[in-house]
Amino acid sequence: MRLPTTDGFLNGKNNLLRKALEKGRYKVRHTLSSIPWKSIFTSKCAWGLFVCHSTDAWFQHTLPAVLPTYMANVLDFGMTQIGLAMILPYLLQGFVALLGSQITDLLRRKNVITTTNIRKISSFLSASMSGLFLVLSGYVGGNQYAVISLFTMSIAVLGLVFSGYQCNALDIAPRYSGIVYGISNTIAHIFAFFGPFSAGYIVVNKQSVSLWQNLFWLSFGINLTGVTAYAILGSGDEQPWAKADTCDNRSGKVVETENDRLTTTLH
Repeated sequence: MRLPTTDGFLNGKNNLLRKALEKGRYKVRHTLSSIPWKSIFTSKCAWGLFVCHSTDAWFQHTLPAVLPTYMANVLDFGMTQIGLAMILPYLLQGFVALLGSQITDLLRRKNVITTTNIRKISSFLSASMSGLFLVLSGYVGGNQYAVISLFTMSIAVLGLVFSGYQCNALDIAPRYSGIVYGISNTIAHIFAFFGPFSAGYIVVNKQSVSLWQNLFWLSFGINLTGVTAYAILGSGDEQPWAKADTCDNRSGKVVETENDRLTTTLH
């Protein structure tokens, strides 16, 4: 069976290998190079991603956990009203995520803005706007329509993170994106555990609007801290350690920079 021909698959010095593969004398084994753990954990842009992911996860896990309680105790909503009020924001969030991704991809294709800047801007807009809407919801009194509108906008605008830090692992380390995102997701969800947990210590009186305001301000501050760290440390450029086939795990130094992952073994 002949191998499929693709541009750039094997050329130049690999012509002899191609002929050998076609004759069945060799087989191709796709392998992953040694994972550069030290380079990942000492990378500034990776830690910018980890911190931003963690604070956003704190915010996103806290909202669905505490808002039904707020609606029931402060706004006197019934279960049906609460259910409907929590469905709409997440439907809109999906729409915002799709629209935001289309716009940012268009801007990148036309070279209007760099990948680094678009990731930071999307993440900042998500954190700042969602936090602001959440804080404002604590100061509109008992106006149910105003509170629900602000809650809806707060959750919906979080969809912008999907064109922000959420896809940043693919930017900085395409080869190790799954590993980098896995590390980031693990750290983020460990941190996110403390969001709903801490709410119980802050809002000791569920009818107290001032205590809810404190929780909303805390959530805003934590999310803004993470996106600020990302603005300082983050990057949308592929990192040198992510381009290497082989990296010394003890020193974190690149020892091979060839980008050919094909290895052969005798059939």
